[in-house]
Amino acid sequence: MFDKLKSKPWWFQVGVSLILFLVVLFVVLQWAKSYTRHGEKIAVPNLIGKSILLVEEEDNPNDFEYVITDSVYMPEKSGGIIMDQDPKPSSFVKNGRKIYVSVTAFDVPKTPYPVKEGYSMRMTKALIENAGFRLGEIEERPTDMVKNGNYVLESKANGKIVKFGEPLPKGTLINLIMAVASLDSLIENPVLTGLSLKEAIQLANSKGIETFIRGELDGDSSDFWVQRQKPDAHFIDQIRIGTRIELTLKPNSEKPTIQEEIHD
Repeated sequence: MFDKLKSKPWWFQVGVSLILFLVVLFVVLQWAKSYTRHGEKIAVPNLIGKSILLVEEEDNPNDFEYVITDSVYMPEKSGGIIMDQDPKPSSFVKNGRKIYVSVTAFDVPKTPYPVKEGYSMRMTKALIENAGFRLGEIEERPTDMVKNGNYVLESKANGKIVKFGEPLPKGTLINLIMAVASLDSLIENPVLTGLSLKEAIQLANSKGIETFIRGELDGDSSDFWVQRQKPDAHFIDQIRIGTRIELTLKPNSEKPTIQEEIHD
């Protein structure tokens, strides 16, 4: 065949060679297009809200590969629920593309219990909530050892005592036993309104009661009088020893005269 071709004119040989080259090039391009699926785009399905376990079991004609990149603990959802994906739904990609997903955690993470015996109720509540636990029932146990407020005696979860630093699953319900002042420690709530600041503090201290001033004290303390107290002695006549009474002050220049008080 090649001998016959050599006997032909040169221009004939060049033409045949060119045709053969074009045929070979066409075959190669068609093969490459079929192998790489050049130009073929597939819409990415919406996976958000579905279980990754079910998605992986479904028929996958486009050969997508699902890769978990992150897991987030969400107590209200079961594990493995897809929360986000990349590429986004309805994006167009080639067959066999990897789809990266973040899912809800299968296992509940554990956190050290942050409350110690002796902590106040306010501090305990804040620590429990910040750690991701839930505050349950609160049982009060009166004791003569407490003069003011309350403090933690025991923390319990699922009927068992919980110690400081013990790892617990997030969302655990914590029940508390709090020590509070016994009824024997109740005293008469002194009337501090109308007194000078100095007189009010002296009277409160003599009864084992603490005072604190609402707002900043601008000037000499001797220049102020008590306008209001909380708890108000006119409405709450008994308080526990050690109770802190909040004082609202006014300058002496604004103190009403006896006639004004009677008129009020």
